[in-house]
Amino acid sequence: MNEEKLLRALADGDTKALEKIMRKYSGYVCTVARNFSHGALSEKDIDEISIEIFCGIWIRPFGCFSAYRR
Repeated sequence: MNEEKLLRALADGDTKALEKIMRKYSGYVCTVARNFSHGALSEKDIDEISIEIFCGIWIRPFGCFSAYRR
C-alpha cells in the first residue's frame, strides 16, 4: 500500500492502516526520541513516547490528515 492510500485509510479509521504505520515508523520514532533525549530517557520511556505519538495520530487523525479524507 502506498503512502497516500495508507494515510487515506488511517483518516477513514482503518486500524490495519495504523498497524502498518506503527510497524513502518516505530523504529524511526524511537530513534528520534532517543537522540533527542541525549541518553536521559530509559528504553521504557522511549517506548511510552512512541506509543503516545501513535495514539495521538489515531485519536486526532483528521486535523493532521484532513487532505486525505474523502
